[in-house]
Amino acid sequence: MSKRKKGSEPSGATEEARSGMAAAQLLALASHDVEFQKRQTQREREEDIEFEKAVAEAKREQQRLLEEIRSRGYDVELLEELRERYGGSGYEDLVDLLVDELNTTESEGLVASLAGALNHRSARGLAAGALIEAFRRWSRTFDNDMCLTRDLLSGAIDTTSTKADGESLRNLLEDPKHRPHIALLIPSYGRSLGKEAVPVLLELLGDRRNSDMAIRTLGNLRAVEAEKCIEAFLHDDDAHVRREARKAMKKIESARRTGAFTPRVPRLLK
Repeated sequence: MSKRKKGSEPSGATEEARSGMAAAQLLALASHDVEFQKRQTQREREEDIEFEKAVAEAKREQQRLLEEIRSRGYDVELLEELRERYGGSGYEDLVDLLVDELNTTESEGLVASLAGALNHRSARGLAAGALIEAFRRWSRTFDNDMCLTRDLLSGAIDTTSTKADGESLRNLLEDPKHRPHIALLIPSYGRSLGKEAVPVLLELLGDRRNSDMAIRTLGNLRAVEAEKCIEAFLHDDDAHVRREARKAMKKIESARRTGAFTPRVPRLLK
């Protein structure tokens, strides 16, 4: 094997090495910069204060609900601790209490905490309807890019929904005013209804905001009837969409060869 000539390193590797050296040099300089260290310490202190304020506010909002939860034998200081401390054994006897609070609260922070607590197998088949309605009610506050409440509700819906929730999910997905926020709900819909979900998924292919998730879900469903539609996305301008289309086509082609058309749509969160 011939030796690589000096200076013949791949340009990408060279740039990466230079970038790493530059970062290391900057860190070394910063470690000796007293003013930088002071500013860093101040930022960390401010972040700690903000976190403590957020925890105190959450405890205040959750106080009445937490008293009832503790009276039922669950030793938690915040709703966020339920899954961590009792996720293994479950807490099905709390679902009705959590759902009632979700239906009535006017606090978005509490909605997010409740969605996190309901994202558990204990609530499957019991809470999805209320979570879907909460998604509708609070979608006016959702940001198009980053929104913790939207993502927590979507995850909880995915965990708790069953076939019985398919119609409610379809109505949500078909409502134009919710279209900017439904991406994470598309796999839930596919999993809930299986091949019955295909017509709505095909419609979502025409929505640029949701076409990638629709393609992914159709692939997971091994929806042979969607093959031609997905094929058109193999040359899409968006590299991510092209990747999803390639993956979906492989699954569909494999199903066609083996005759295995059993839908396999994984849950977003376990």
